[in-house]
Amino acid sequence: MRTDMLGKLKQVLMRPIFPRLLKDRKGVAALEFALLLPLMLILLIGGMETGQAVSIYRKMSQTGGVIGDLVSQSTMLNSTAMNDIFTAGTVVMSPYSNTTLTSVVSLVEWNAAKGGYIVKWSKTKGGVAWTTGSAPPITIPADILSKTQATIVSQVGYTYKSAFSALMTDIWGTDTIAMDDVAYIRPRNSSTISFN
Repeated sequence: MRTDMLGKLKQVLMRPIFPRLLKDRKGVAALEFALLLPLMLILLIGGMETGQAVSIYRKMSQTGGVIGDLVSQSTMLNSTAMNDIFTAGTVVMSPYSNTTLTSVVSLVEWNAAKGGYIVKWSKTKGGVAWTTGSAPPITIPADILSKTQATIVSQVGYTYKSAFSALMTDIWGTDTIAMDDVAYIRPRNSSTISFN
């Protein structure tokens, strides 16, 4: 009996292996899964990260709009009121972290002598205020602003750091995505807003 088994084993081992593997279909599903798993994981992680980044960008954009809108409802502001407005803006960012959020609110007016917009005043939280009396550091669209009325420009920025930052560094060379948005709002209760 033992010699019969050894003989059968010898016959199986002596047959060419390649034709046998071509006919064998037992591990095809496992092989296909192993080949597709990395691609599916990249698609899953990419979809989650894209959704997270878009959601944060939307919140950041809303924050800029809210800050500009709150400023537009005033006729006169001071440092305390401005700090309260910036605090309200950070509340809009929740549930996302606001540690990398930067906000700059400026009042710009048309200056006929200079032939362009100038910064009347500028306040910031976490960013760099615009220089008073100079041209804004961003290009203001000509068809949005009125040359007869002051306009509030609310600029917000956010640095998004992915949970998969090591993978992002390997692909793009950086582990963060810089986002920014600008909102233009006209004063509601007067032609300009003073800052004391």
